Amino acid sequence: MMKPKKIDALIGLGSIFEGFFQVNGILWIEGTFKGQQVSADQVYVAPEGEVYSEIKGGAVIVEGKVVGNIVGFNRVMLMPGSKIYGDITTPELITQKGVILEGKCTITQNV
Repeated sequence: MMKPKKIDALIGLGSIFEGFFQVNGILWIEGTFKGQQVSADQVYVAPEGEVYSEIKGGAVIVEGKVVGNIVGFNRVMLMPGSKIYGDITTPELITQKGVILEGKCTITQNV
């Protein structure tokens, strides 16, 4: 996936961020996030990115690794090569070939 032209926050390659992270706008994760929760309007986990936390976002797109639950208020997209170890709750789930998902998926409008 191509990096969007406008990014409001970036956890860069080689960076490690721990704690609670909330962004109004687009969050791009190339590094590692460990903590309680990451939250943004749009969350992108790049192929090199690793998240050890719950993710909440309007749209969540994963190409990297997530260990934790994902809540996508509009949609969740799992791209080829992504690895998810946790549950997903969203009204729309899009998944590509080559995804590893160990968890349950709940498709609901009540997110």
